Amino acid sequence: MSENNKIGTYKFVAEPFHVDFTGRLTMGVLGN
Repeated sequence: MSENNKIGTYKFVAEPFHVDFTGRLTMGVLGN
């Protein structure tokens, strides 16, 4: 249960970061 909770927390924290990272990456590519 502890392991599953860790994964759930990781996804909860990583998802917004992943979206922001890909968004910045796309903006950087379009900018150049």
